[in-house]
Amino acid sequence: MIKHRTFKDSDAEEVANLVKETMLTTNIKDYSKEYLDNDLKNLTAQDFM
Repeated sequence: MIKHRTFKDSDAEEVANLVKETMLTTNIKDYSKEYLDNDLKNLTAQDFM
């Protein structure tokens, strides 16, 4: 069973890491690693709060 709850600010760091990992995994076939790294280098937990 999947449980869900409202996003908490304390989740932001984990969510930011999940987004980074997902983008690097799913977009690597369409974009270079350099491009993705550059795009993600400024992504922080604050972006999700």
